[in-house]
Amino acid sequence: MKVFAILIWALLQISAGAAYAQSDSQGPVRIIVPFGPGGPSDATARVFAAALSTEIGSTVIVENRPGGSGAIGALALLRAPANGLTLLLGSSSVLVTGSLVQEKNGQRLAYDPRKDIVPVGMMIATVPQVLLSRVTPEFKTLRELIMFGQRNTGDLTYGTEGVGNITHLGMEMILDVAKVKAVHVPYPAGTPAKLRAVISSDIDMGLAVLSNVYPFHKEGRVKIHAVAGPERHPMIPDVPTLSEEGYPGIDITSWLGLFVRAGTPPDRFKFIADALRKASANPQLRESLQAAGFVVRSPMTAAQEQKQYDAEFAKWAEIVKKVEVGK
Repeated sequence: MKVFAILIWALLQISAGAAYAQSDSQGPVRIIVPFGPGGPSDATARVFAAALSTEIGSTVIVENRPGGSGAIGALALLRAPANGLTLLLGSSSVLVTGSLVQEKNGQRLAYDPRKDIVPVGMMIATVPQVLLSRVTPEFKTLRELIMFGQRNTGDLTYGTEGVGNITHLGMEMILDVAKVKAVHVPYPAGTPAKLRAVISSDIDMGLAVLSNVYPFHKEGRVKIHAVAGPERHPMIPDVPTLSEEGYPGIDITSWLGLFVRAGTPPDRFKFIADALRKASANPQLRESLQAAGFVVRSPMTAAQEQKQYDAEFAKWAEIVKKVEVGK
């Protein structure tokens, strides 16, 4: 709730301070959010919508289209004209890991996220997953946690938001590198249920987005052992990365980005991309997202964004091959 409140405050501040640029005569822009209203992703989309509206001089509407593990939102984008007036708030789980899991399970997708959907603002906001555990004298450090798992094969348990979720695939990546076996306990009810299980010692560990777990870490109810990203996070500067702890090459970063349909005219694509770059530089937007635990990345070129998007598929495809994701 704190994250949501921070982002809504940012939305009000940006909207109140809007000084509109030259009007974009092509009409209002839609940002389709493949999640329900009220969550951090929805709030982030609304913050960006307000900042983007300031840049393009037109109304930017946020439209929630939840369901189908993000497929309903993606299809809404693909059914709209390829004119840059409809954007999709995509995420690592909706566009990358979710589609890879479906493909492995033999489920026919109605679209190809690699070819039909193109990043116009890749990774506008990222947030690292962190490796956490229950508070116990058995493993006060990451090294002790790993050693406990190696000594007690199969005794460790880890929770996730469900089979094939990024927290499931990410934990399997960590366990593979650390050469530890652990029992997977999915919590389809979501992050709150998983965190309650860690706090009550029903399970030993898991991955979680920092903003969700930080209050419990601060209160001493869970232990964050490492940041599963490329760098330390300013909210927990004393917590090392997995690479610093001796497990290099692990990057389990959740991201949000804005996407358009393939075939969007180049001039329209450039117009939206340029406006997003300017919106991303809005000081109120950056400060508020950072306060909510997000990292606002520096804008990339179109070629860099596509390269990063392709790299995400390559990275997660390798781990999906190794993991039992069910049907």
